[in-house]
Amino acid sequence: MASPTVQDEDNSVSTHQHGLVTRLILETTRFVITYPIMVILLVVSSALATTYYTSTQLEFKTDRSDLIDPQADFHRRWLNYAESFGASSDIIIVVEVPPELQQ
Repeated sequence: MASPTVQDEDNSVSTHQHGLVTRLILETTRFVITYPIMVILLVVSSALATTYYTSTQLEFKTDRSDLIDPQADFHRRWLNYAESFGASSDIIIVVEVPPELQQ
């Protein structure tokens, strides 16, 4: 059920029996209305700070080895295999069957 509202003499609306969330929203709104330049400076400075932080700290890991536990047996075997065969990432094997054995 909504809280009853009363219009004060200065045409502002006040509510009785405010809940915690309602009071928080009202106080935040009052602060923003009272100090708009401070709020804009706070928002712009936090946007600049987070942009700077993201551009200097964000890393993209594109190696699939970063997604696998380095201690896993199958991963260590794969790394050993990849090290043995050098830089090539795939090996293609061609098997040629004599024509008389083809069906």
